[in-house]
Amino acid sequence: MFATRFASIFSETLAVLLLTIPLGLFLVGTGTITVWGVLFGILAVILAFILDSFISLSIGLVAFWTEDARPYQWIYGKFLFVLGGLMFPLEIFPTWLQTIAKLLPPAYLMYYPARLFVDFSWELLLRALIGQIVYITVFGIAAYVIYKSAIRKVSINGG
Repeated sequence: MFATRFASIFSETLAVLLLTIPLGLFLVGTGTITVWGVLFGILAVILAFILDSFISLSIGLVAFWTEDARPYQWIYGKFLFVLGGLMFPLEIFPTWLQTIAKLLPPAYLMYYPARLFVDFSWELLLRALIGQIVYITVFGIAAYVIYKSAIRKVSINGG
């Protein structure tokens, strides 16, 4: 079930990505975009998608205890909007908040993949990929542990 849902969301995301990149290039131009930036930017977007799936799965599994995970998903969405760099670039935050925001998962979901596209550097790539892999591991393990606990809860309650 999870694999089919994951594949469905991934194909939608990939389709959007394949449409928006050429459209963005057409409307804005290439500017500072390089071939390396596009290639590794796409890799970072794929890893960001996997990370987002694990975070969303973990939040969704909370429904086994709270019966409704939508408020948590809503808060997560707002967290992404503000600290992911979607509302405004993270560089406008005060230095102390900028440092914190760049270490949190939303930055690895939105800020770093977008930054790789427009301002590629090997240092940025290394930071983005290491952070994404660490968070994918952490949230993958968290989702697995929460899932196992939820299955035990369902089994204990007879269902």
